[in-house]
Amino acid sequence: MSVHLIYDPTYLKHDTGAHAENARRLVAIMRALDNDETLSKKLNRVKPRAALTEDLRRCPGERLIHDIETLAEQGETFVDADTPISRESFGVALLAAGAAITAVDCVMKEEGGRAFAVIRPPGHHATPAVAMGFCLFNNAAIGARYAQAKYGVERVLIVDWDVHHGNGTQHSFYDDPSVLF
Repeated sequence: MSVHLIYDPTYLKHDTGAHAENARRLVAIMRALDNDETLSKKLNRVKPRAALTEDLRRCPGERLIHDIETLAEQGETFVDADTPISRESFGVALLAAGAAITAVDCVMKEEGGRAFAVIRPPGHHATPAVAMGFCLFNNAAIGARYAQAKYGVERVLIVDWDVHHGNGTQHSFYDDPSVLF
């Protein structure tokens, strides 16, 4: 059984300059996957779709969606001290959130389905109301809410193995017993 690899080179257009969260991270991951022939043969490469406004509204508030779009359109370079953006960032963030949705669709189509999304901007620090910590929207939370809305999934487990705490994901589901983080 293969693993669905969700990726789009459009993620590289989220220009963060010399910031720690930059396009080189994804380039390195994709190069490593492409250079391992055995692993590469086990990957079913899938292009994500962009998240729709209705997908986003399940997690971030309307104001956050508007704020990120406006900041990007105005050419702002930071949402806060840790979160750089560029003019392309809103559209790229829609595609990143869409990768979480695409991963859910891939997994739900087959028994034991597996997916790995190589995306940016990342998303485990953003809360429903605030972009922070390199993250514009909380992609994991958006994917969880999509699974519940589209597939009727009653309980979701989010395992976040990043080196530091996904505070936005925790905040999103702190009082919701249907999602364990």
